Amino acid sequence: MSGEQFKIYKLKIKSNGYYQLPLSEVYVTREIVDKVTKETKNLGHRKIVYVKGAPSIWEEDISGNLSPKQVWFEKGLLYVPINDLNLIKIMELHPWLNVKYELVDEEKEFNEKLESLRFKTKIGSIVEESDEEKQKAISIALFGVMALAWGPAKCEYELRLFAENNPLKLQETLNGKDYQTKYLAALAFAKNIVTDSMGKDAVIWNDSSRGVIVKVAKGQNGINTLADFLSERTDESLLVLQTLTDKVKKAEINLKEKDTSKDEVLAEKDKEIALLREQLAAKNTPAEDGNVDTVDNEEQKLLELRAKFEDVVGPVPNNMKNNIEWLTDKINAKEAE
Repeated sequence: MSGEQFKIYKLKIKSNGYYQLPLSEVYVTREIVDKVTKETKNLGHRKIVYVKGAPSIWEEDISGNLSPKQVWFEKGLLYVPINDLNLIKIMELHPWLNVKYELVDEEKEFNEKLESLRFKTKIGSIVEESDEEKQKAISIALFGVMALAWGPAKCEYELRLFAENNPLKLQETLNGKDYQTKYLAALAFAKNIVTDSMGKDAVIWNDSSRGVIVKVAKGQNGINTLADFLSERTDESLLVLQTLTDKVKKAEINLKEKDTSKDEVLAEKDKEIALLREQLAAKNTPAEDGNVDTVDNEEQKLLELRAKFEDVVGPVPNNMKNNIEWLTDKINAKEAE
């Protein structure tokens, strides 16, 4: 094949070996152009035959002892030299064209492969530039609420694996009309801007107002319900959408302002843990007069939860230090990973 040019046809059906193109009883519509009037005439269905070097592909035009040839795909491909005009015409007229085989557009295929490679690089950058909360949000938007239980390593692994195996499908998903609302809803939960109500029957603002954003139907989950609500584009949903966007930006700005070196963060965390331990010890130590320094059970539980949260999860957000349910849920989720 070296130096020779070909048209390449590829089977659309699965075949690992040889596959024969049926030609023995194939009839195709034949049209001719009148040499005088230049009009195209339809001669109806005529039988085709492949005889290499013959003056025509129509059996009625061929005389003599020329033997028809068989046509075989090998490993799903058929290479036809561009000077074999008869076989090219047969391939273009055969009823299997674009049904069981297709002409390979090499430029198109390389463009698709190139797009795939580019997107793999792009998704790698997206993952690397995203913090754990954003990776979690992307995972939830792509894979559903099951990603809620994934840790940071699993989120990153699943994103990279999906990008490696299905780059174009992932690109299509990320460009989908509902992706942005799914991502924003998941990110709002990941950043604790919103949360589920006590009874899991509503999505509420995770602040002092505890205001209801949207009701959650039985059997549904807060993230999907919030995403569906945001995609409605009503006056109410657009207002919530803008508020969420502003709160997310504010949270990221605050995070950057508070960003310090790793050693400083660890030192601050150690101080908070030590302080909580001291408070617990003081509450459980008998006073000098022999009386036990009692403490409200609720306060004691909060102190213990904060200490455990620091050990298992990390620093306790100021606005959640008194939320027993939230602290417990986060600890349980982290221990379940």
